Amino acid sequence: TNSMSFRYDRRDRRDHRGRNYDNRGPPRRRSSDYNRRQSSDERRGRSQLEDNIVTIIDQGATSLDREIKDLSKAIEEDYHMLKDNIFDMMFQCIICLPNKTTVYATVVGLLNAKNNSIGSEVIHKLNDELRSALKLAETQSIKFLVRFLACLVHVGIISGSGVIFELFDLLLSDSNGNQSRTDYFTSVVLYTLPYIGKKLQEDDENRLNDLFNTLEGRINASNDAYISFPILKILKDAPDDSYLYEVFKALKEQKDSGWDGRVILKPWTLFEEELKGAQGHNYNIGDLSLPQDILPNGENPYPTPVPVFRLFEGEKIGIWESRNFSEKERYILEELIRDLLYHFEGSPRDCTRYLVNLRVGLNFEEVLDIVAEVIFSELLKIPKSRVGTTFYVNMTIELCRASKKVMPGILAKAVINMYERLPHMDNSCVSVLTDWFSTYLSNFEFKWIWKAWTIPPTALHSFFISETLLKCVRLSYWDRLEKVLPDELHKLLPLQPVPYFKYRELSEESLVARSVAELFTKRSEGIDVIEWTKNTQEFVDLSPISKVDVVVTCLLQLGSKSFSHLMKAMERYTDVVKTLLVNDETKKQVIESIVSFWKTHPQNIEIVFNKFQTAQLIGMKEITEWVFNKENLQNVHKYYFPWKILQKSIDKSLSLAKLGLLKLKELPDPSMRHSATPEEIEAHQKATEVSEKLFHDHREHLRGIITSFDVALNKYEDFDEGLSQFEDWLDLITSRFNSILLRVYTIFVLLLIVRILNIINLNWNDYWKM
Repeated sequence: TNSMSFRYDRRDRRDHRGRNYDNRGPPRRRSSDYNRRQSSDERRGRSQLEDNIVTIIDQGATSLDREIKDLSKAIEEDYHMLKDNIFDMMFQCIICLPNKTTVYATVVGLLNAKNNSIGSEVIHKLNDELRSALKLAETQSIKFLVRFLACLVHVGIISGSGVIFELFDLLLSDSNGNQSRTDYFTSVVLYTLPYIGKKLQEDDENRLNDLFNTLEGRINASNDAYISFPILKILKDAPDDSYLYEVFKALKEQKDSGWDGRVILKPWTLFEEELKGAQGHNYNIGDLSLPQDILPNGENPYPTPVPVFRLFEGEKIGIWESRNFSEKERYILEELIRDLLYHFEGSPRDCTRYLVNLRVGLNFEEVLDIVAEVIFSELLKIPKSRVGTTFYVNMTIELCRASKKVMPGILAKAVINMYERLPHMDNSCVSVLTDWFSTYLSNFEFKWIWKAWTIPPTALHSFFISETLLKCVRLSYWDRLEKVLPDELHKLLPLQPVPYFKYRELSEESLVARSVAELFTKRSEGIDVIEWTKNTQEFVDLSPISKVDVVVTCLLQLGSKSFSHLMKAMERYTDVVKTLLVNDETKKQVIESIVSFWKTHPQNIEIVFNKFQTAQLIGMKEITEWVFNKENLQNVHKYYFPWKILQKSIDKSLSLAKLGLLKLKELPDPSMRHSATPEEIEAHQKATEVSEKLFHDHREHLRGIITSFDVALNKYEDFDEGLSQFEDWLDLITSRFNSILLRVYTIFVLLLIVRILNIINLNWNDYWKM
């Protein structure tokens, strides 16, 4: 069918009829046997209908009412033959294309007006989907299904608005102490209200006022917690109030003004006559319940608070000043943009296409400033963005293609504004911004107003420029950047990235190193090299540390041409290095050898660290000790890459621990089966021991990181002169600590769950069945 791809939030899910959902895009094609049983006309008709459901209102050329009528008629004609396909596709679109929720509600409303049984099927399907989404805490799905349910009141499928109040009461009944969970369910109600608020006010204004009072109490408590936890703010000079608090204030203004506005598309108003006689259905929320407090995977699925992030406040630009747009509607538009970013995180081009065709009563270019602010707020989100920097780079490039006259200027202004506000920006965000900016520049031949930056006002601005140039070097030739930059900025360029093979000069070790390098160059087998290291006297006479340095340096030299060369070299000679790692000092030497070889190429240091950790040649302990050595701490204001290495090592260590846990969960528990074989018992016991060891090691490593920060703060007096003020250094090191701590927060939650289960003697298989 349609070639576009959109993200579906389900993982290994089956619907109530036992069919698999596809994780990405439209429903999967039927089996080849099924297709052979269908005529070509039937298959072509089903494919065309699926396309029509997905692409409705995409082109914008046809009138809205005509598109909705045509789709409703097409579904009605094929309903009895393709009912299952239609509902599967429709509900995937409701979840994956949130900008069309009101359109799909109107389509099914017209169908219900003609055939009451279709409305009953919609209610049944919606109940199944919402119950499943709540059970698994699928946060995006819950939000969009609740929104769709609210829209069904407008089209007459659901009788009365009382069920909406009941559903809101259920969502607001959560009180388990998890602030992010509480905030999430509060946000679901807040973001649904603009779609149904006017109807609720007309039907029962007193009950709506009670709802707002409940919301106000929850949001005030949440706002107090947010204010007391300021490390989530991207810009430290931003308003203290949380984003949720600002949304609530905007909703109160909307309520007081009669829910006016044009951001939300309301196609049901075009079919008042057709929908007037529709027979409504009762919707019972009695079998809906909130997710359990601790999810089976041990993770917290609820999003961290969204900070208020404004880049263009006070800017006087004609295209924005002329738009008839209320600030109280801004949050609705921002949420629509954010939803599209989430669901199209694998396809920037499709995401841009939907943003361009977003029907909010305004021209696309009139809201590009808001699009840019949402993109940067997601990119710079603390502790980390939802997806990698590459997605946001590609998004901005696609937007520049879609709006060649406006978007490049908006992005330039955004960068300039953020550059000016660097002293107020969280330091971890500064590094992320340089990641985006360097990659963005590489797509535009590194053209920039460099001359305006020749005199950086502060050390932080110098760091931003030098870090950006360091990352630009990864994406281009050093000579090319030197030609692009004005002479005044050449001093901020990094040294040319070249490998340093220390054994070129004549010495005792260099003679041995040349022999090792010759063995590697001849592609000798690893077992032969190991035998050589044991039987060659010149090598045996070296100290353990020198042995490691020689072999690792030669290995890096062999793989220095490209990373494919490195991977082949490691595949062949990893065991050689492992035989030389006889104590902690030799493991530390592996890191020292890497840093020495690639000392002018931080990117290669990051990548080699990652490959060596995967090969278990180095671990988190050695990486942590290196990150916190005296040189790196003294230069915390000069480069960021050691801290990125530390973050990646934490992620990798956690992935290994989770993988061990997953393998344990997949094995049948012998204690639950009387017929378990000795082999099954042994396999389960071994998997349990491996999983426990991985989590134990990970916990100890995290504890070591916290201890290292404490030691670093107590040893600042030992540093050489070079930092003018201790306060500046303290601010930087505290920022690094906050970034790491927030990154491992969910890890500590998972470790705590494992510990609790051990205490109450409950195994993971029992827990997953709960």
